[in-house]
Amino acid sequence: MVKILCLAALGLAALSQATKLHVNKGYITVDDAAVRSSIDVSPPVTIYARFDGSSNKERVKPGCKLQAKWPSNYGDIYFGEDNCLYDSKGQNINGQCCKPSGNLPEVRNPYYG
Repeated sequence: MVKILCLAALGLAALSQATKLHVNKGYITVDDAAVRSSIDVSPPVTIYARFDGSSNKERVKPGCKLQAKWPSNYGDIYFGEDNCLYDSKGQNINGQCCKPSGNLPEVRNPYYG
């Protein structure tokens, strides 16, 4: 019984491990959280980028949106200067890049405050 509980606890710990998303340049918003350097996340997430850094409003329309996902065993991923998602070896993850979209919602401005 003790072995089963220990194995179950280890399994839950492995499932709850997050990936660290690093931002190479500028600021982004991930699931309505302003990100200025890095954040722990679990896939999938919504990334907003291409903000007007001079805006002083709390909520603004971003320039692009990415519905991002990656293998859950990735320890670190990177949002590049080109607004694309990379693994720790510098390889683009499944061609994922933040694309302009016609009617994006207002989200938290990562440059606010």
